[in-house]
Amino acid sequence: QAPTDYIVGSILTGTGPDSGPQEFRTVPNLFEYAAAGRYETVFCTTQAAWRGFLTDLRMIGDTADRTVWLTDPEPARNRHMSIDRNAVALLRKWREAGSLSGRKLVVLKLMGNHEGNITPPPELAAANPGMDEYSLSLLYFDETLRQLVEEMKQCPDLAAILYLPDHGKNYVTEEKIPFLIHLSDRFRRAHPELERKLRKELSKPFMSADVFRIMLELLGVSNPDMQI
Repeated sequence: QAPTDYIVGSILTGTGPDSGPQEFRTVPNLFEYAAAGRYETVFCTTQAAWRGFLTDLRMIGDTADRTVWLTDPEPARNRHMSIDRNAVALLRKWREAGSLSGRKLVVLKLMGNHEGNITPPPELAAANPGMDEYSLSLLYFDETLRQLVEEMKQCPDLAAILYLPDHGKNYVTEEKIPFLIHLSDRFRRAHPELERKLRKELSKPFMSADVFRIMLELLGVSNPDMQI
């Protein structure tokens, strides 16, 4: 099982699979590159209940201009997938206040579906009789993602949305998990060559360094140590 701290840390720093855990502390991360490109950066995670052991992720996230370790007054929700709806509400609040306009990089680290935190609401089970609990939880989480994307699409300066599900593959069955990119119409018109390049990239297997390179490319930020 690949720990969240290592996988997410490697994605946000571009370090490869052979990197040691201390390497996160010695290389620039995505927020630092974005800041060099004159972006204001935001990091929000709903996994605050796990903050005690997410050492590297905490270190990286705290370098963003705005960092929110999102918690809920109801203790049980802090380890349940429903806390991701709090991220939807927070994104809506920021958008309506105009604080997501301009050159912004927003990174959300969601709780998502984990064994033991997937009990769906009763009304969802009633609307889907006979469906098992995990499948119901996927429906619930898909709706959460839909709400997040709808909020982001209403941001006037939206360029792109990248969604990376957890560790990128099922560590038991080795099945690949999709990596999705949504580009706004405005961004596609402005960067048609980048859209064509990304379409080719999507058919390839991804490693953390590849995801990092793509994020820098979407931001228009150059990393002198990588071929972009």
